[in-house]
Amino acid sequence: MANFKRRVLSAAVSLLMFGTAAGTAAGTACVVSQPITASAYTSWGGYNSPTYIKAKSGLNMRTGAGTNYKKITAIPYGTWVTTTRLSDNGWAYVTYKTKKKTYYGWIFLNNAQYAEVYLD
Repeated sequence: MANFKRRVLSAAVSLLMFGTAAGTAAGTACVVSQPITASAYTSWGGYNSPTYIKAKSGLNMRTGAGTNYKKITAIPYGTWVTTTRLSDNGWAYVTYKTKKKTYYGWIFLNNAQYAEVYLD
């Protein structure tokens, strides 16, 4: 059963990334209800997705996808940012705009516990 679920998820990811053989163009609107996974540390680009910060204490933005990278800034709870890349190790590359400055960096999603990406 687990192998079947893995194959179904793999097919869904392929359809999302490349479209269907029946001529549906890549980028067709859809909702992904489970985290997308592939091999470790794969990063998919091409997104322009709104992302809501759900961490009550805010969320650190970092220079790389890991807690060992330098902190750039803290994004407050309830803030909307834009995700442009996702990695399957739980990190998202985002753009965070304030009135004075625009920041670019990585945030940890933790399976949508800290931040929720709205893929369409």
